[in-house]
Amino acid sequence: MTPTQLRMAIAATQISLRDLADSTGLHAPQISRIQRGNAKGAAIDTMRRLELFFTERGFEFRQYNGSVCVCAPDGPENKAAAPEGGQEDTDE
Repeated sequence: MTPTQLRMAIAATQISLRDLADSTGLHAPQISRIQRGNAKGAAIDTMRRLELFFTERGFEFRQYNGSVCVCAPDGPENKAAAPEGGQEDTDE
């Protein structure tokens, strides 16, 4: 997982750094440095904890020809809320 992929996964889940830190046993400033690319040589265990947090929630991290992507699960936690008074689309 790259810093860019970490930023994309955090954005997709809309999780706060504090909540992510609490869930992974890491520190929010540490995660912030990693996602900004300022934590060169971050411990393998640290990166595994972050990646595991997201992969357990259905995320996939991929790299193709120098490009990175994050495949996020299609679930309610990753969908924008319906506008007030509106209804969400359903597949029923």
